[in-house]
Amino acid sequence: MQTKYEHIRIQLLAAIREGTWHAGERLPSLLDLATRLGASKWATERALTLLITQGVLERRPKHGTFVCRNVATQQFTHAPVVVLGWGPSMWTNDYGGPILHAIQERLPGRNWILLTDHDPDAVVVPALRLFGVTCLIAVSQTLEHLDRLEQYPRLGMQVLCVGSHVASPHLHSIRIDNQGGVLAGVKYLAQLGHRRIAFLNDRSSMSDCIERLQAFKDGQYRYGLQRHPELIITENHPEGLPGLVSMALDRWTHLPDPPTAIVSGGGDITQQLIQECHRRGIAYPDDFSLLAFDDLPLTMHHTCPLTVIRQPLREMGHRAARALELLANPTHPLIRHICPTELIIRDSCRAPAR
Repeated sequence: MQTKYEHIRIQLLAAIREGTWHAGERLPSLLDLATRLGASKWATERALTLLITQGVLERRPKHGTFVCRNVATQQFTHAPVVVLGWGPSMWTNDYGGPILHAIQERLPGRNWILLTDHDPDAVVVPALRLFGVTCLIAVSQTLEHLDRLEQYPRLGMQVLCVGSHVASPHLHSIRIDNQGGVLAGVKYLAQLGHRRIAFLNDRSSMSDCIERLQAFKDGQYRYGLQRHPELIITENHPEGLPGLVSMALDRWTHLPDPPTAIVSGGGDITQQLIQECHRRGIAYPDDFSLLAFDDLPLTMHHTCPLTVIRQPLREMGHRAARALELLANPTHPLIRHICPTELIIRDSCRAPAR
């Protein structure tokens, strides 16, 4: 249960963020504050002492208690990093892991809080404020989570979405250029002479997957590729990714004109595709060229190293750390940053044999 002085501390922090007292300004006397807050002098003094310890306030003998001039920086320095939606497994995930480790590089010595439940409530938000948290991180969220994420700004907490495009005017975002990455890959395959290029991904509500599919369709028009519906497979299979990949290869190999190149829309799809091709005795680039989104740790160490669209995960993490620092100031404008991708050309793509 929240103590009275913790409740007062949160009220004082909120008042400072809202501009009731500005950096360098003196607070009212202890008696005036206690009266204004409807609290005892003891509880008010205890709350003030906590804020002084955390670097939000400073006490000047014979002059009173003042808001620190660098109050936003002080709060940011003491606050833990809060991540929404993923559990501890994110640290070893090929996508989330590099992002979080890059944030940790820039914010060493910080405590971390992982929240697997998106819904803010009367307990979570006050508790985060008690720790001095003003901004939370959401890594690669689905569109279904958007309504939940938007509840935090309504309660005075900012949200930084990393890795996902969000159209909300209330959410900050740092994401990759999905369209530019896919178009660069399709252009490269077209320059090699490919005209029948297939695209494979699961049907996901991740905004990244939606953007990559649309970019591939744009590339078909832009570079004069064949646009048969059977060349694009984006669906969920009852047997998961193994079933989806197996079905896609069955469909494509039985076409009168099979695709000469395949674009894989994500790392998990790519790994399943490589395994299934190996099981069937299909070889790339002999049977088809393979271009994959995501430069996973093993992509360059396969028997045939993969040509990939590399995401700048470490850069995204470093930019997220900087954004958290900037967003300690509640008046900072909305952050919208797009990180460019990089086409890494290796051995898995070459001119079509037919």
